Amino acid sequence: MFRAWRDRGFDLVPVNPNTTEIEGIQAFASARDIAPPVDAALILTPPVASEKAVDDCLAAKIAHLWLYRRSPAAEIACAKNVTTLITGECPLMYLQNMSWPHRLHRWLHARS
Repeated sequence: MFRAWRDRGFDLVPVNPNTTEIEGIQAFASARDIAPPVDAALILTPPVASEKAVDDCLAAKIAHLWLYRRSPAAEIACAKNVTTLITGECPLMYLQNMSWPHRLHRWLHARS
């Protein structure tokens, strides 16, 4: 997922408390450590970890969140605090020049 977004020119700021670097890019232990601050985050954690990740993003005043895997507790926290929330959507289907399964998913999603 990281590589797909990076290879398409997106400016990524990885957050992972278990490492200091991801594919040559500095990783931060917390969203609150990012400088300058960001205004959007794509959360790719398992649902059980999403609430903690959302709380970290809210503490960092990140207004736009995308939860890749749905989490009721994280969604409730977002509803109380976040301007924009996307849930349960595969981010890869929105990128250009993806493989056919992602393009098919995007096509099917557009017709539902």
